[in-house]
Amino acid sequence: MAVEKRKSRFEEVIEPAPKSDVEAFIGHIRQNSLLYGAAALVIVLAALAGVVYRATDEQKQQEVATAYAKAIENEDPGLRATELEQIDAQGASLEAEIKYMLGEAAYEAEDLDKAKQAFQTVVEKFEASPFAPKALEALGVIAEDEQKPEQALEYYQRIVSKHGADFLAFVQHVNIGRVQEKLGKFDEAYKAYTEQETNFPASKAAEQAREALVKLRASHPEVFPADAPAAEAPAAPAAPATEGVELSLPEPVVAPEAAAPAPEAVPVPEAAPAAEPPVEEQPAPAAQ
Repeated sequence: MAVEKRKSRFEEVIEPAPKSDVEAFIGHIRQNSLLYGAAALVIVLAALAGVVYRATDEQKQQEVATAYAKAIENEDPGLRATELEQIDAQGASLEAEIKYMLGEAAYEAEDLDKAKQAFQTVVEKFEASPFAPKALEALGVIAEDEQKPEQALEYYQRIVSKHGADFLAFVQHVNIGRVQEKLGKFDEAYKAYTEQETNFPASKAAEQAREALVKLRASHPEVFPADAPAAEAPAAPAAPATEGVELSLPEPVVAPEAAAPAPEAVPVPEAAPAAEPPVEEQPAPAAQ
């Protein structure tokens, strides 16, 4: 009977131990060295591109700020508008402000078309900017100048509806009331003035609203409710009345004079001795 030959334990198949994740990754890199080299190159180039972009952007921001500072120093509004218009502020952080200041300069130079275009750009392109409500108010002022109260009213109302948290939204009701008066809507004007006075009583706009209410009551009392308190315009400070009042001025206080030093005695020059009369010579006695 044949005896089955046993396998040596050295002939047994030994399965390799599983590689760790790090070893597997290193092996994958060795097998795909070209692929990983290209990826590393792309990362390096992207980082370099970012550095170059930031440097270029900072340089442009500085150039725009310098040009802007130079332009607004020009006292002539027409030239100032021209210089502001020539600034390439596309993408700069000051773009909205530069556009708004361009509109102001153009309006001051009476170039209303250029002013409206600049303000409209701010409203449409930079709606989230703090210059957007300012541009809307400026467009409202121009519309009033052009005798377009309906358009002006739309601009003022957009400030309240679109930019309610901005300071300008709290002082727009006096503008709204004024335009409503121009449109003959005196009921709406009364509501706007009253709202301005109630919502922001300590403002200059509330003072203007009170003055407007006094005039509105005088011209159109029918729009006021029967129980509405009479608005009083702020009184001008009265000058002090002096007529008929005897003013008693305090006696002037005279400071005690310091004792003046006694004048020094001036030596009196001695009188010159009186000149003695010349002695007449007596004739000598005749000899006897």
